[in-house]
Order: sequence, then C-alpha cells, then structure tokens
Amino acid sequence: MAAQIGQDETIPYTSDMWKKLMRKEDNSSSLINDFGALQRNYNELRASLEFSQAKMEDLSRSNSALQTEIEAIEKNKFVPTENMSAKIVYINENLTAQRAAFFKKVCNKGSLLQG
Repeated sequence: MAAQIGQDETIPYTSDMWKKLMRKEDNSSSLINDFGALQRNYNELRASLEFSQAKMEDLSRSNSALQTEIEAIEKNKFVPTENMSAKIVYINENLTAQRAAFFKKVCNKGSLLQG
C-alpha cells in the first residue's frame, strides 16, 4: 500500500509539471511570434530611416546648390544708386524729347507730301 501511496502522490506532481511545461511552450511560441513581429517592424523602420536619410541628403545637396546660386546672384545683383537714378531720369527725358522731334519731322513730311 505504501507503493501505491507513492504512485498517487506522483500523479498530481506529474500533472502540475505537465501544465507548467505546456505554459512554457505557449510562452515560448508567443515570444517567437513577438520576436518575428519585432524583427519585421525593425526592418521596416530601418528601410524608412534609410529612405529618410537619402531624402535628407538630396535636400541638403539641393539646398547647397541653391545657396551657391543665391550667393552668385547677390554678388552680381544690380542695385541702382542715386546717381544712376538721376541718369535714368535724364535718359528717359532725352528719349521723350527725341521721340517728340521724330514725330514732328514725320508729321511735317506727311504734310509736305499732301501739300
């Protein structure tokens, strides 16, 4: 009977061990699935980061080129001074006078041809 008591005592122990083993197997499967999902997320994030870095490099190169163009424009830009403004006014007035004289000559020739 003592042997039988010993066997009866091992049955609950074996059952508990089996439950614990099954729980560990479930947890392991869950961890493996989670690891796979994390690895996929990592790969997606890495690809996104590489794309973003490439885009930033393109934007940086484009920005540098634009800055070079702006510097060239600023270096060569034309800013009229007060003296130049006076010369522009003089040229415009002179052109107006020359136009008036030209139209006067044209009108005089026209009237000579008619008369």
